[in-house]
Amino acid sequence: MKAPRTPEEHFARAAEYERKAKEYRQEAALHKKMVDDEVKALPPKLRSEPEPGWLKKMRRHCEDYMEKAQALAQEAERFAEYHRIRGKEMQGQ
Repeated sequence: MKAPRTPEEHFARAAEYERKAKEYRQEAALHKKMVDDEVKALPPKLRSEPEPGWLKKMRRHCEDYMEKAQALAQEAERFAEYHRIRGKEMQGQ
C-alpha cells in the first residue's frame, strides 16, 4: 500500500476505511447476536440460575471481540475523515 498522492486517491482511501468500519461494526453485531441467541436457547431453568460456565466464557470472548471491533471501526472512521479532509485540501477547499 502506497500513500495517496492525489485527491482522488485520498477519497478512494476514505471509502476503503468507511467500508472497513462498516465491516467491523457488522462483526461486532454478529458476535452480540451469537451471545443473545445462546441465551435465548437456554432452557428456562438455566436462565434463572447463575450463567453456565461455558456461556460465561463465550460471553467474555465475544464481548472482548466486540470491544476490539468497535475500536477498530472508530479508528477506521478517523482515518476516513482524515483522507476526506486531505483530499479536499488538495482540491483547494
